[in-house]
Amino acid sequence: MSFNGNMFLVEKRKSQDGGKEQRAKQVIETEEAKKLITFKMIEEDDLELYKNMIVTYHVETKGGVDYITWTIDYELINADNPHPTALLNYFIEFTKETEVYIFG
Repeated sequence: MSFNGNMFLVEKRKSQDGGKEQRAKQVIETEEAKKLITFKMIEEDDLELYKNMIVTYHVETKGGVDYITWTIDYELINADNPHPTALLNYFIEFTKETEVYIFG
């Protein structure tokens, strides 16, 4: 991992459906004042299916309650390629586990 101001370059391996190990490299940019974290995928095994993929994590406070919004912005290279549902499922499970950790 390398760090430059509010930007990180992270390279990691991850498991997806079927236990297949995959490679991922992403730039992570933080904007503390906006409560925003952006993950730009620059190298990933799944990127052969997508022209680009950006994941945004945003926290908004309303009435003293924090709300988190995950946004997955991607463009398919081919209309027949699958949508990144495994990634969406990952975020759903991650959010559930975070809620259990925080709220018990």
